[in-house]
Amino acid sequence: MPQIFEVSELHSLIGREVRQTEVARALAHGVRRLAPKHFASLHVTCSDGRERETAEAFRSVVVREFAPGPTTTRAPMRTANLGGRYEWGAAPLSLGHYCAPGDTNVMQVVKLNSHVASVPSEGGPTFGMIERGGSESTCCGALTQYLSGGPGSFVSDMALSFASEGLDRTAMLRDPAVVPPELRLIVAALVQVRLQTRRALLDVLSAPRIPDRVVLLAGVSFNHPTHNTELVVGYYAAAHSVAGEMEVTWTGFDEDPRGLVVEPSTRGVQIKQLDAEGSASIPGTRQARGSVDHRFLPGRTWLANNEHPEPTPSVKAAVKAAVHSLETTLNDPVHPVRSVAIKGVVLAMAETMAVPALLTLFAAGALELHNAWSVERVAYGKADQAEIQALLNRAINGLDTLDAATTERVIRSFERHFA
Repeated sequence: MPQIFEVSELHSLIGREVRQTEVARALAHGVRRLAPKHFASLHVTCSDGRERETAEAFRSVVVREFAPGPTTTRAPMRTANLGGRYEWGAAPLSLGHYCAPGDTNVMQVVKLNSHVASVPSEGGPTFGMIERGGSESTCCGALTQYLSGGPGSFVSDMALSFASEGLDRTAMLRDPAVVPPELRLIVAALVQVRLQTRRALLDVLSAPRIPDRVVLLAGVSFNHPTHNTELVVGYYAAAHSVAGEMEVTWTGFDEDPRGLVVEPSTRGVQIKQLDAEGSASIPGTRQARGSVDHRFLPGRTWLANNEHPEPTPSVKAAVKAAVHSLETTLNDPVHPVRSVAIKGVVLAMAETMAVPALLTLFAAGALELHNAWSVERVAYGKADQAEIQALLNRAINGLDTLDAATTERVIRSFERHFA
């Protein structure tokens, strides 16, 4: 079983607008070459009806060849919502639908698409509006509503992702000096699918069961009046290393709008990325961060801008009690006294050290990874007290359900930092 792998068939398509069936065929060639014994698939798109062709290309070319079951009924697991947002838990559910727990040589393919209208004109294509039933409407409507500051729960979800890792991508997209208004929707669609693919990766890597190999493919669909095309943004490839950990690579574009160069023409859109020297090119493959990196990132960010706090006597006493509870229950690692002791530490820290408490809990695994972008807001000083308290409460409420290893890791983390 190979540890690190590439889907090299996709490389020539990155940053170049092509037919959607061409993308699907390249992906199918890659899966065929890698020869998995078992195959699971998931497709994430926007709810927009213009994405029907996008869904059909993936189903008819890739899934129909590799998915289990009768050929005529083969289909991927699908999620379709406003903006093509990844729904946490979808990839693990997909794996369970198609592959049994004892299966080996399992590959999972997760394809994510954002989209934008592309209408030909004499000066080249125009983006973001398309005719439907005799009148023009926005496409992608969800991204348009988000960028215009409209209402909706999906807008809040997008705001959280677009601000991840302290980068205000929304302000960049709205700034005509950074992104020309006529190209705003293309760049927004690229950034959106890139961020949602990262979210999907974190879900895959933090699930109790991880496939042997995973491909997460990000693409932007161009909805033309008569057909769809697609531009590959990039893909994650993840596989178990010799040591048993997941090795992850990313091939493709970053999600910083400032580094993206869009070149529309009558022959189709091309996208390049600026390097440190200001040269535009198609980016290659690099090592990607995994779930552990994202757990520690908020704490490191906060410490880079804040002094490590001196624990109060009450915090020290609570940590000492937690360590004592750990060491006196070695023969009973699921003893409830451990979670009670952790709650004591958090309560002692809540008034003056709430942020360090939260970041320690998150890094040690006491708060689920889907909270990563919310915890990042705390680390960058963007969250108010109510948000911090809500995250702390979420962690406290989950302490009784933690496994023994995580409970011990939490207590040892508090001991290391605050004893």
